[in-house]
Amino acid sequence: MLPLPPAQALLCLTAVLCVGGALEEWLAGRPSTAGGGETRRRRWRDTLSPLARFASVAAAVLLTYPALFGLRAAASLADLMRLAPSGAAALLVLLAAAGLLAARVPWTAKRAAAVFTLQGCVLAGFLFDALRTELGALSASAWPTPLAAAALLGLALLLPRLAGALGRELGGLIDRRFATLRLASVFGGLYERLASAAVLTLYGYLVGQQLGL
Repeated sequence: MLPLPPAQALLCLTAVLCVGGALEEWLAGRPSTAGGGETRRRRWRDTLSPLARFASVAAAVLLTYPALFGLRAAASLADLMRLAPSGAAALLVLLAAAGLLAARVPWTAKRAAAVFTLQGCVLAGFLFDALRTELGALSASAWPTPLAAAALLGLALLLPRLAGALGRELGGLIDRRFATLRLASVFGGLYERLASAAVLTLYGYLVGQQLGL
């Protein structure tokens, strides 16, 4: 598959995250999930939902490489994975496990969008680190400065939360005006993923500009 131009990569990143969110919302609303008893709802909330979110953000990052870093051409994913195959597998398992753990902690469970945004940033950072090694750009860093890292962490925590609140408010207005159902939840999830796409795009830009390609 040919690398995507940066503008198309941004659209692809946003589309994958939003489609993943729509699929998650549909699965959450199915009778077998919503009306399947407390055990099924807990299994969905604590296990299946965080895994689905991680799968969507991982797919978004992998599909938009290397354009996520503003590059039109770079080493293939297969080439990067060959640099550290065990490290790539371990990272994916670790990120998935972190998402499962976060779903069981009340504070992070309320900030699910921030969790999968950070999962995406960490995965993108791993790819960038492998890419800079491949290119010999050892002065580049997956976290350029402490200030940039702090700013991205703050944006990952705040932007999806604020966007989700706005989406739920808008969806709630439509629900009340037209007697629709669950649009507050749908819009909330959609806006969260739009905000996550913005944070991931910003991260990709910040690290990618170090390469100067």
